Amino acid sequence: MRATATITLATATYSTHHDAVRDFDDTWRLRHEGRLDHITTAVLTRDADGLLRVERSKNTAKHLAWGGALLGGALFLVAPTAGVGMLTSVGLRGAGVIIAHFHDHLRPEDVARSGRLLMEGPYAVVVVTVVNHEVRETMSPLRRAIAHSSMATPWGELDDELGWDRVDHPLEAVLVPT
Repeated sequence: MRATATITLATATYSTHHDAVRDFDDTWRLRHEGRLDHITTAVLTRDADGLLRVERSKNTAKHLAWGGALLGGALFLVAPTAGVGMLTSVGLRGAGVIIAHFHDHLRPEDVARSGRLLMEGPYAVVVVTVVNHEVRETMSPLRRAIAHSSMATPWGELDDELGWDRVDHPLEAVLVPT
């Protein structure tokens, strides 16, 4: 991947399960438009304890060793219980690197805002896209959402870092949505 590739993390909250699933399906169709190098998306629903869990997910990077970490790492930052659940099922390969990359390159207040947004409704959709070429808009709006948010960071040196699959520096304080 080129260092100038862009990773976008988008979150949206919904009042109905039907709307969340429809936007999930519409977003997944973007992979056929040829504008994205990778896309991973998930529908989150609340469990009996009120915690967000991944109900369903799809990922074009699942065949890569670190592919599960692309969504799992993003979820770990904005919906920690869902992120831990995802990483438990897909494995930790690349998770530390992806989480550290988001931590180092995204503004903490944007991450916290996205996490708080996910707490607003009973259903949510989280989308992570990677684009390796010039594209202004990488995803269609999550148009059925009550509210949505997105943030982006360059791919940077992730190829090298994922090759090592380790983090050489401690993470500083991370804002966790409450």
